[in-house]
Amino acid sequence: MLPVLECRGAPRDLGFDQGVACAREVASALAVRSSGARAVRVERDLWRHFPHLAERCAGLARGARVSRRALARALEAELEPDASPAGGRAVALLPERSGAGPRLVRAQGRSPASPLRLRRSEPDSGYRSLELTEAFGVGALAGVNEAGLAAAVTVLPAKQLGDCAAPSRLLVQDCLQHLDGARKAADWCLRRPAGGRAALLFTDAEESLGVLLGGEHRSLLDPSDGLLVGPGPDLADDPLEKSLAELRVLDPETLQRCLPACDLLWLDPVERRLGWTEDESGTVRYRPLLR
Repeated sequence: MLPVLECRGAPRDLGFDQGVACAREVASALAVRSSGARAVRVERDLWRHFPHLAERCAGLARGARVSRRALARALEAELEPDASPAGGRAVALLPERSGAGPRLVRAQGRSPASPLRLRRSEPDSGYRSLELTEAFGVGALAGVNEAGLAAAVTVLPAKQLGDCAAPSRLLVQDCLQHLDGARKAADWCLRRPAGGRAALLFTDAEESLGVLLGGEHRSLLDPSDGLLVGPGPDLADDPLEKSLAELRVLDPETLQRCLPACDLLWLDPVERRLGWTEDESGTVRYRPLLR
């Protein structure tokens, strides 16, 4: 399993801890990012709509000794029409489908384009959370907080930018820090400005919900028969959703067979823990949020 990066304090302190610990990985990842025309707008909207994450980004830039504009260019890549899904798909399982309690699973490609880290965030204000993120990322790709909310995002190719250039995936970190339930998180994301296109899934002890965002468009995603599969690039015809719907129980071994080219990140909102599978056996190795 990936090592855990410990980040504590005010937003700039959280980012600074990450920047210092991941300085080499951040510099290497950003070196291959080309300058983009929207980077100025991305940075502007980050400060306007996600001020805590903008402060965190400033701290990360200082800790890693890179520019804030370079980090904005990395976020800008998620707004492009050919943006690749950030690690794959997300699936929410209600207890009758998981063979255990509620679970939120995120499939992660085994050759990610960017270095990944597990991060424990302990902000001065808000909930603590355990998350998966890129070394240069201020927002989480997936995570679980101490209030019992699990969240995951899949970035989808963007058809339109909309009025906001701060990527939709940043909403995950806001939800983990401030909210304690799937319904509250979904309602929050339906109202908040964000750019690009993404599918966000949320699970707590009682229910699972999702939100599909694309430019100014927002739509709520509800589970069917105990299963909620986050949309892929082709919304009209999803072979993964069809194949999973035919299976009664999706335990770790079964789900691993359905996603053979991926490692699976398992989020348990009841026990507040994050698990990882790295082989075909489907064995889940969990880390608790609280030490």
